[in-house]
Amino acid sequence: MEFYLLVSVIMFVVGMPLTAETVAIKRQAPGCNYYGQWYPEGSKFIGNFKCLIYRCVNGTYILESEGCPDYLGNCRGPQDHYTDMINGRLFDSCHCYVSGDYADGYCD
Repeated sequence: MEFYLLVSVIMFVVGMPLTAETVAIKRQAPGCNYYGQWYPEGSKFIGNFKCLIYRCVNGTYILESEGCPDYLGNCRGPQDHYTDMINGRLFDSCHCYVSGDYADGYCD
């Protein structure tokens, strides 16, 4: 997000009358840039994968919660064992693997 700070400038040139001019200075609002998307300071947002939730803190994003979506759309954590569906077939022993900005479920 960008905003403009308007500053009134008084100019004085020898032998010329005083004039006032407004100058726009482009500034970046406080927040985080996550893969080209701008998020305001303190906001939560979904990462590249549905169940990776980040928070913008002090100009950088931190991972707040992590997981993988199961076939019902519920987020499952990295330590969870759950049932998932792959190619129309249900598997009972599935796990969530999270590494950095990547999350994916796998089944035994």
